[in-house]
Amino acid sequence: MTRSGLLNEIKPPKVSAIFMIVLLMGLQIIFVVKVFPVQKLDLQTPILTHDMAFHHYQTQQALYLLKHFGKTWGYDPFYMAGYPTAVVNMTDNFGAAFAVGFLAFFLPLALAEKVFLLGIMILFPVWIFWAAKNFGCSDQESFLSGIIVTLVLQHHPFYVSMMNWGLYSFVLAAAFSVCCFSLIVRFVERQDNRAWLWMTILGSYLVSVHPLSVPLLFLFLIPYLILSKEACQFNNLIRITASFLVMFFMNLYWILPLLKASPLYKHVPTYVQAFGIEQWMADVKDLKLVLFHVFALIGVMAPIFVCKSEKTSRNWVLSLGTAFMIFYGLSYFGFYGPFKYSLAHIEPGRFIVVAIFVIPLLSAVTLSEIARSHIRKMNILLIAFVFLSQLFCLYSAGKIKKGDFIYQKCDLLFCSSYREHSRWGDDVMAEGGQALVDAIKQYTDSSARILLEDHTWAWAYWESRLPALLAGLTGREYIGGPLNLRIQHQFAHFEIGKLFGRSILSLPVAKFLDYVRLYNIGWAVIHSDEAKMYVRRHPKRFTYLTSLQGAYGIRFDLYRIANHESYFVKGEGKIERVGWNEIVLSNLSKGPVVIKYHYFEGLKTDPKVEISRVEVLDDPIGFISLDNSKGYARIRITT
Repeated sequence: MTRSGLLNEIKPPKVSAIFMIVLLMGLQIIFVVKVFPVQKLDLQTPILTHDMAFHHYQTQQALYLLKHFGKTWGYDPFYMAGYPTAVVNMTDNFGAAFAVGFLAFFLPLALAEKVFLLGIMILFPVWIFWAAKNFGCSDQESFLSGIIVTLVLQHHPFYVSMMNWGLYSFVLAAAFSVCCFSLIVRFVERQDNRAWLWMTILGSYLVSVHPLSVPLLFLFLIPYLILSKEACQFNNLIRITASFLVMFFMNLYWILPLLKASPLYKHVPTYVQAFGIEQWMADVKDLKLVLFHVFALIGVMAPIFVCKSEKTSRNWVLSLGTAFMIFYGLSYFGFYGPFKYSLAHIEPGRFIVVAIFVIPLLSAVTLSEIARSHIRKMNILLIAFVFLSQLFCLYSAGKIKKGDFIYQKCDLLFCSSYREHSRWGDDVMAEGGQALVDAIKQYTDSSARILLEDHTWAWAYWESRLPALLAGLTGREYIGGPLNLRIQHQFAHFEIGKLFGRSILSLPVAKFLDYVRLYNIGWAVIHSDEAKMYVRRHPKRFTYLTSLQGAYGIRFDLYRIANHESYFVKGEGKIERVGWNEIVLSNLSKGPVVIKYHYFEGLKTDPKVEISRVEVLDDPIGFISLDNSKGYARIRITT
């Protein structure tokens, strides 16, 4: 084919579609500015709200390990006496870290993280527009879907909370699973090979975004396979299966290390549980959620309308309708029935976000079918929605004065009371984070670890998982933090009065001192009433150093702890250097050497010596033992 012939084959997008996409992005930007303080978009400070701090630490680790070791996993000696990290411990954030890492080639890491988060938030309506086009909707119907998702997203408080808490990976997986399903439908119904290719590419990334992304996609796909004869044709099934196999093989680089570490995993506490029937009844009555439930009601009527229509494919609509009922049902009623304990581990409350991305597509179908029957031109319906969006823009920009009748209605419609803002690094550090870092650096040194009391919901640390960053900010090692919740190493953790898997008040002082010696603990930072009561019961074991003000009236107390020894259980030597994926020992004695760092299958030494696991006390992991019978003075441990 000639160059001119090829150009003729490539049809440029319609100007109307481009204009619609630009308008959707513009409307979404106004919403994003409401919940994301872009005025503080700078180059230095990362976002530290809730899990954001932990994700920042994970992303730093992943990029460091890829750059210096060419691996997606490694060893972190700074927390919990050492534990496997990066992909082994970040299954719900690796896809985001991969994208941020690509941006970090051109931008500082903190800015790359913000650009990524801003970008996915701004593009949500565009992706829904694209999904609607893949399903075969017209430009007007697709634009209507984008407008509705913009309104519903800014209207539902749980979406805003998830983005600001740092649970954005699941939100991204929810949106991408809808897009990936739309590409499957496009491939099946139009035999579009480009759709199959994009499905494979997007699906390969989707698998890395969140561990629940594959179940999400299957919950869309299974109803479609049941309803669609075309999808069940042999050739189509083979192509779809091949696509899923490619997705799997493209992710082996992180799946294999994860499988290797799977014996280390333990029970995972749940936080986003199903809301329950009482919350459902309250939400249905809540006027501030009226827009969400109105569109949900409109959406569930879509299958009724398409069954009477010849212009809309009923299979994908019925499949989306089925999936919506599943996701909505899981969100509110996921802890009822025979599978309630299994469902608890996947935190079914989060599936309301998937329902939010399905609602616009179903609602647009219902409204367009009504428009075809009762309104001569679909544009009339679009004008109404654009007017509503412009009203939202005026309200968001503050052009409607407080106290006005219109303002009161907009306040109800657009849920301004639900607005949350991401907290930036300079906010957290200015409110007390820097004082904590300075105190730790002033009163401690690297000769021993610090027992650090974490907080489940991060309230004490200024609504931030700041403990996850303290190792890098202070150069110290910690027992406790960053909040892990997944692997057995969490035994060496301290969280709101619970130390080494039990209440600190039930821990005999002799046992406590055994742990102090085992983990080489020299200092403690505490904040809970239980921990402070324990200190008062055993005043001879703790030397008060200083206090600092935390958030919500909580105070941190810093103590020196007596009776710690060194980093060696057996043998002698010096910890010359520790870093991600590296422990360097020097001045070593000849013979067996056991150090107070957790063992992990996959560790190796330079020069090569026998490395094995030794159990000490009731620690479930075991510690690193080296056979230094050749008397090497210096040994480097890595993976």
